[in-house]
Amino acid sequence: MDDLGALTRTDGMFPRLVRLATSRGGGEEALSSVPDLQRRVVEAADKATLESSRMFEALRDLTGYVTRRERTREMRILGMTRITSEWRRGVDEPWVVLHPALSTVVTGLRSLLDLVSNDSQPDAAVINVNALYERLRDINSWLMALIEQPDENFVYWSSVNQRRNMELHLSGAPLDVASELRSGLFSQDRAHILTGATISESGSFERVQTTLGFDADETLSIGSPFDFKNAALILVPEDIPQPNTPGYNEAVTSAVHDIASATQGRTLALFTANSALNNTRDVLFNQFKNTETQVFGQGRDGPAARVMQLLNDTENAVALGAMSLWEGIDLQDASIDSLVMTRLPFPVPRDPIHEARSENLENPFNGYFVPEAVTKFRQGFGRLIRSRTDRGVFVVLDRRIISKRYGRLFQKSIPQGAVRRVTLGTSSEYVEKWLAGVPGCNQQ
Repeated sequence: MDDLGALTRTDGMFPRLVRLATSRGGGEEALSSVPDLQRRVVEAADKATLESSRMFEALRDLTGYVTRRERTREMRILGMTRITSEWRRGVDEPWVVLHPALSTVVTGLRSLLDLVSNDSQPDAAVINVNALYERLRDINSWLMALIEQPDENFVYWSSVNQRRNMELHLSGAPLDVASELRSGLFSQDRAHILTGATISESGSFERVQTTLGFDADETLSIGSPFDFKNAALILVPEDIPQPNTPGYNEAVTSAVHDIASATQGRTLALFTANSALNNTRDVLFNQFKNTETQVFGQGRDGPAARVMQLLNDTENAVALGAMSLWEGIDLQDASIDSLVMTRLPFPVPRDPIHEARSENLENPFNGYFVPEAVTKFRQGFGRLIRSRTDRGVFVVLDRRIISKRYGRLFQKSIPQGAVRRVTLGTSSEYVEKWLAGVPGCNQQ
């Protein structure tokens, strides 16, 4: 709502628009209304600024305090949330004033813009104020949906970001996109081609068809051109502690160090939690400080694109990536010799979208969380072999892939998914021998 400040300043785009409307507006009656329009817009903007600050502060308090270990705190906004006294006092009461004030601003801006809408070459002020009008109009409509008229097919939530001065975000997402895509896209009388490396599961497209809402006239699953049996070695240390048990984080850090030492850097390690990534980065940075190996952590040493560029440009680099690096990146030839997946990428159960989309299933874990994790797992594995000449080691530091029944689904999801069980003490030795071409390393 910071945009409202542009309407109350004595300089800038809005006063310029008022001057343009006064000088170019059509008709004496229209011109005489400009000062009153300006006054009403400014007064309403002041009121909206005050009430929005009050409401957003209340929503920030409702969302909760973000601890030092957290990056963000999220709160799903449910029907029961909207009937609490805190919501009524902090959200409903300010909204009673904020909504009509915003509506007055939006209507007034539209009226002023209409007075200058006939210009063949609109002034920069017209363009900018029109963009402001559209933003405020959409914000007003969206807040109306969030507070008064929530859509049953939507999930709404608030989040507070510690890294951005406790900035509050209000978000919404459809629970089911199938009907929207079916009516808005797939019902059109034209051809649609959907391609992707992970849109089929064991050769079946049923899940993606159900999720996206289309009936494919023709499907085709083409095998990989890569010789994964000889291009990739898959290792799982069977003695690593289970996730969320004592010693697990230390074992992960130690394993990444040993593997990166065996490959002289040239390693990408994927994490599911920023806290684990940052802790590992700090330990490895000190351990490799007096060596040629350099350690780069997403977030601490730059955004995802920067870290990937450093990995490509630095000969002995170890890159630690968060969830955004599990997909959509294309490393240059032979950028890495080892890919370490520190944990199976299950969605966070308390995430508002995942919680809402899974809560009505008979078996949410097997029906939603496992398939989502398997898809992300396949995408993560895809960072290793990107061409016919690539060769590397894939290490999974989560023994649930071999100890749990659902682990077989992860193993079967990747080409030539024969997993070699090793120990934490021998994993780096297997990496060195396999990369050196010692025969038999990829056999059980």
